[in-house]
Amino acid sequence: SFLRAEERTEQTRTVQIFHGMSDKPFTYERDFSNYLLCLCVGQRQADRLLQTPCNRDMKWTSIGYPKFDYPPTSPPLFENDKKTIIYCPTWRKENISSIEIFLNHLDEIEKLTQDYNLIVKPHPNIFNPDRQFYDQSIVDRLYQLCNMKLILSGNVMPWFAQSDLFIGDISAAGYEWLYFDKPMVFLNPQPGILQASSDVVSMTYLWQCGDVCDDIYQLKSRVDENLKCDRYQAMRESLLSYSVFNSRDN
Repeated sequence: SFLRAEERTEQTRTVQIFHGMSDKPFTYERDFSNYLLCLCVGQRQADRLLQTPCNRDMKWTSIGYPKFDYPPTSPPLFENDKKTIIYCPTWRKENISSIEIFLNHLDEIEKLTQDYNLIVKPHPNIFNPDRQFYDQSIVDRLYQLCNMKLILSGNVMPWFAQSDLFIGDISAAGYEWLYFDKPMVFLNPQPGILQASSDVVSMTYLWQCGDVCDDIYQLKSRVDENLKCDRYQAMRESLLSYSVFNSRDN
């Protein structure tokens, strides 16, 4: 959470612990100038905050990422020799989720499930009727999915550990995937508009770490190619080091 306007007084003593490692701008546009301390996952998060003029003198330190400290495991979801793909769409605020593209092209997704195991792990807000962009029809369609596993639990790390490739969009879960050092592909929620960026303030900064699929009809071939040849390993490790302080030291 964050301080509300009426809570910001000279007597308020606040330490901020940030939620996740999102590239979304909602967090970074807030004013943390009078907080006692901001606990940042790593240098990338701090750099983004410091680019907001009101935060240039904010107090901060890097603390790493607690979800990387001995991540939990779960029994295998599949008992076969197929490789496993995990798809993690973010929630639908500001048209940055690919979930509708996914659900509108289940014939293309079926091509994936013919060769691979598929886990679908949406952002929890997609299932939350109290959220502004909740859509019951999307939830209904998710529950009707066949030949894949739908996961509702909050912590994605056990399912990442079982997966060989990640498909995402603007989901901060992509930064958690970096821990596992495996290939990733991005399904563009705004084809022809959004594109990969090396600008740290961009929502698509993480897209430097994998192929961006503007056409879902190319998704299967992109998955096949990246499982055969992982061309982005060095970039993923670079972004992990920049984004998470001591990322694998438990």
